[in-house]
Amino acid sequence: MRIDVFGLTFAETALVLLFGVFAAMLAGKTEENRALKEISGQREQIATLQRDLKTERQNNTILTRNMAELLPKLRSSAFPSCAEKGISEGWLFTATVKGMDAFEIDGISLTLADLLENYSTQLRKATASECRERIRLYVSKDISGADYEYALRRISQSFYVGYMGSR
Repeated sequence: MRIDVFGLTFAETALVLLFGVFAAMLAGKTEENRALKEISGQREQIATLQRDLKTERQNNTILTRNMAELLPKLRSSAFPSCAEKGISEGWLFTATVKGMDAFEIDGISLTLADLLENYSTQLRKATASECRERIRLYVSKDISGADYEYALRRISQSFYVGYMGSR
């Protein structure tokens, strides 16, 4: 007795189904191998990234230590003004440059040493607060450019100078 299924005998149908199951299992195994290779590659990538992270953390620790050692030695010559820090208000004084070491405040002639002595309290307070006092500085019409430049450089070492032009 012959049984036909889709025009095939029972044995032929069983053989086709067997090959179909075998093909499905082979495809599944191939996909599994591909997934395992991918996972293996990701593990290697994760291990590499972890090594890199460890190296970068060590570098960061070294740089942080170096920065902590160097930071106290580094200091900018630019300090904020004491007015910006809220230590003082406005301008400390207004002066006119009369010569290389000659300044005039309210009609009184002073040298740079006199200015530093007269305002020593404010300068000490500014130094302790790590700021500089602001001053307005005019230039006399009868001073040479070289004398003005020299006086300006000298007074700028102790004060922030607001350049006001000629007087």
